[in-house]
Amino acid sequence: MEQEAARTLGALLSEARKRRGLTQQALADQVGMRRGTLANIEAGAIKQPGAISKLAEVLEIPAEELQRAQEHTRTGMEPALPVDRAELTTQPFPAMSDQVILAALRHIAQLPTPEARQTALRKLPLEVLEMLRAVAHDVLALF
Repeated sequence: MEQEAARTLGALLSEARKRRGLTQQALADQVGMRRGTLANIEAGAIKQPGAISKLAEVLEIPAEELQRAQEHTRTGMEPALPVDRAELTTQPFPAMSDQVILAALRHIAQLPTPEARQTALRKLPLEVLEMLRAVAHDVLALF
């Protein structure tokens, strides 16, 4: 599956509405909300999970796409590409110094596209990826 450009939840909803040729008023009427509320959701000014679920259902937005957009909105970061765990290396890795791990992460962070970063991350041992995953949420909370 080809990765779509990263977008916020509001942008996803707005694009889906426009693809269906609906005005904000027409969509708001369909889901039983005020047009101003819909405009604020599309602008990212308010987050109403119940309303967002209803909008996604009416606009036929796949759950996976909705989840990626919500994550991008929450973190401000491009969503991760789907990963098949079978693609990840399970080979035990030799002891690495902190400097080597830090250098590898610096290199990966500087890669220009999500696809390039994902490819490089897939080359890391599964044990390292699991450690990164364990602290990722805590790191995001710092910002």
